[in-house]
Amino acid sequence: MAKIEHDLTEAKGKPTTVLKNSKGLVFLKRNPNYPDIPELSEVEGREVLPLVECNGFCGIEDIKPNETLKELNFD
Repeated sequence: MAKIEHDLTEAKGKPTTVLKNSKGLVFLKRNPNYPDIPELSEVEGREVLPLVECNGFCGIEDIKPNETLKELNFD
């Protein structure tokens, strides 16, 4: 997802991300072209966790939701 975020930023010519905090935009991973915009792991307040846990094989039955996924509002 961070690569897609960087590819979209490059194609648009300006920072493109869905993440924000009270200070402005936040990238999933640092974008070298925009060093002043923090990456998610630098945002104070919570540990960055994956949305799902996987055992390494891509079977749909192997994916189990974790606490982070439960917090998302899909409505």
